[in-house]
Formats: sequence, structure tokens, C-alpha cells
Amino acid sequence: SDQTQEKYVDKKNPFFLRFKSPEKIVNDSYFYLHTNSHSSVESTRPFGDFVKPFSGTLIEIPSLNFIAIVSPSIFVIIVAVIILCCIVNRKNNKKKKAKYIVIVFFAIIILGRIFIPWVLEPENFRDTKNKINSFINRYTIPDSYNAKSLIAVDLSNNNDFVSKRANEQQTPASLAKLFVIDYATTLVDLDDVVLAKNEAISLTKQGSSVANIKEKKYYVKNLFAAMLVPSGNDAAYVLADYCGGIISPKATTSKERIEVFMKNLNEYLKQNDYKDTILYDPSGFDTEAHTTVLDLKEVVMDLLKNEWFKDIVSQTSYTATLPDGSMQTWKNTNTFLDPTSEYYNKNVIGVKTGSLSDDFNLVVLYKKHGKEFLICSLGSKSNSSRYDDVNYIIKTIDESDYLSR
Repeated sequence: SDQTQEKYVDKKNPFFLRFKSPEKIVNDSYFYLHTNSHSSVESTRPFGDFVKPFSGTLIEIPSLNFIAIVSPSIFVIIVAVIILCCIVNRKNNKKKKAKYIVIVFFAIIILGRIFIPWVLEPENFRDTKNKINSFINRYTIPDSYNAKSLIAVDLSNNNDFVSKRANEQQTPASLAKLFVIDYATTLVDLDDVVLAKNEAISLTKQGSSVANIKEKKYYVKNLFAAMLVPSGNDAAYVLADYCGGIISPKATTSKERIEVFMKNLNEYLKQNDYKDTILYDPSGFDTEAHTTVLDLKEVVMDLLKNEWFKDIVSQTSYTATLPDGSMQTWKNTNTFLDPTSEYYNKNVIGVKTGSLSDDFNLVVLYKKHGKEFLICSLGSKSNSSRYDDVNYIIKTIDESDYLSR
């Protein structure tokens, strides 16, 4: 009923639930929903019979993501403690033992102070944290949507199919490259030739994704593909360096040219009503940047008007022909496009991934029965959980009566 929804749903940040059994997991902040009714309830929302108003008790489960973040630190500290304890046990003198115990205690504190902040950095132990998070999310909160922010839109009529905290700002990570490319298209042509400078390439941060850009000539379209398919941060710096030189020919270093480019990019975003997006790094490797799924929806819809964009983002791997006639091939980071992956879905025809620290993002173009849906999802807890989250939305689309209308 409306009263039930009034009680359990924050109208500013609505979220939606699909369930077939008495107990399912709600897609917000790890809540369990214990429903009191087994009956089917009609809904006026696009999901049809698969959406039910809430009736029951919400029980909050604390986030488990902190475990994944600090686990590597805990492991190293435990190993250090074991080694130090072994040293202590070899000492027979009680006074010496007490002395070594004090040393061990302070050593643990020092190790924790030094090592834990280092582990919290996005690029450190990233694979380990991702695997831990994947395990936690897959086996503790299955069959649900658990990311921070979502919008799914029917591109045939531009109607929002479902949303969750669509106005809430999140870290874009590599999805920032979509805004960079959108702005760059106003400055350059696809066939423009760019000399990739080592000065720009060397700005790529350690541990970030790369397209193995070399100090040679590339077409602008090559750089776009290198940013979209393998999510190459090196290509983003080269492009921003080149565009910055167009904007400010007097800039003498790559860093200066990139700063000019980013300043003008943010002005462009304001002018084009991307009011909740601000970027500081062309690669997206920056935790201070922010965007919303609403802004992402708009920029992707704009880019999808270009056939070259749709062609690039739809391919499992992309082979670029460079100005010197050589070729370079990149594999797509979007696992939905990989026929060898458990997440492969033939109806997914793009678009892009993005991840930084413990936020894993995904934008997907999904086509079924002649309808195209753009799904923008931000803030999943691991690489695999972002696909699980989007899969949940895809399944909801498939199982609703919306496609048959």
C-alpha cells in the first residue's frame, strides 16, 4: 500500500525490490527484508508483478567491506607478531622476556600505524582486496542489487526504468574518461594525428590500467579506443596533453597542458548542465572527483549518437591501425562482452567499466526484444559484484512484463 511505502521508503532516495520468496535481500545498505505476505501484489511501476511494496521488518547488517581493506594489514602484523614471539620464547630470563614483550607491543603499534594507511591506498593490494570483497559479497548478499547508486533508462522513450540514489555523488574512477572524450570531440577530429610524448605517458600512476601507449604517433580515434576498451590511463594523459596544447599553445610542459585541459573540461561540464560532476584527472585515477548516475546517463547517451563510439565499446577486443600502418590490439575490460566469462551476455553491447579503491562501477547498454536499456551502476564492492549487481537489474528487466508491452 502507499502507507507501507511511505513508512519504509525514503522518497528522496527510492529503491526497488524484486522477490519471489518470503525472504529476500533489499538492495540498500545490506538490509534483509522479512516479508509477512506471500501474495502477489500489483504495481504501477514498470516491473509489473515483480515489484511489491514493503511489508515487514528491516534488519541492518553492518558492511563487511572493512574486512577486505584491512585483511592484508592484519596478516602482515600477525606474521610479525609470531616472529617476535618466537624470539621472546627463546629468552629464558624473565626480565628479558618482559622487556621483549614491551618491544613486541610497541612494534605492533608502529607496524599498524605505518602499514594500514599504506594498504588503504587504492593501488596497494588491490587484487587481494578485490578477491576478499568478491567472496564476501557473493556468499553473504546474493541475488540483490547492492551498489551505491543506479539508474536504468529505456532509450526508446528516455523513461527511467529504475533508480537508486540517482542524485548522490560517487567516485567515477575510469568512467571519467567518458566526459574527457565527450569534451575532446569538441576540440579534435578522429583522424587527427597525435604524437604521444613520454612526458605525458610518464604521468600514469603506478598500479593503474594502461593501454601500453608508446612514444609514437596515434590517431585521435586510436586514443579514444585505448581509453574505452582497456581503459588506458596512459592514453588519457596523452589525449589531455594534446588537447591542452590546442587550448593553450604557450603551455610548455605536459603537466601544464593537462591542467589547462582539465580546467576547461570542468567549465564545459558546467555549461552543459553536468552540474554534479567535477574531475581533476583525465584518467579518473582520483578519489576527489565525483559524478552521479544521472550525469553519466546524459554523457553516454550523447556519445551513443556516434557510430564510432558504439563500434568501439561493443567489441570484446579492438584492433587499432596506427598512422605508421602498425596495429595494436586491446582487450575490453567489460566482462559481459567476453564469451569465455561466466558473466557473458550476448545482449550486452557496451559500454565501460571503472574502478578505484573499493568502488567498482559499470555502465552497460543492454538490448532485448528491440528495446535498449542504458544501465549506470556506481559503487559495487568488488569486480565480480558489479556484474552481479547489474545482472540483477537485467534479470528484473527480463522477468518483468515491460518487454512485452
